[in-house]
Amino acid sequence: MMGAGRGHDMPTLRTSARKVPAKAKPAKRIVQTLNVNAPGKAYPRDADTYEAARKAFLKALPKSGPGVTQPEMMDLMKQAPPAREWGTAQGR
Repeated sequence: MMGAGRGHDMPTLRTSARKVPAKAKPAKRIVQTLNVNAPGKAYPRDADTYEAARKAFLKALPKSGPGVTQPEMMDLMKQAPPAREWGTAQGR
């Protein structure tokens, strides 16, 4: 008997330790936004989200007149398309 009872009669299967490469994600477009309260400081933001929020903001602004205050602007943006379409005020 050839190694009966010790498992020598079964072929050994070896598995490869190689990892399957993940599919490459397309590179995100990034824009640098400026903060008027911190001159010279730039913050990286997702370009698609930024552009969608910018369009919503420009659409909400009055066409003429002196403009809006920050609290008025926040109220106008609450009436804009849902944040799920363009992100949140925290840049996410």
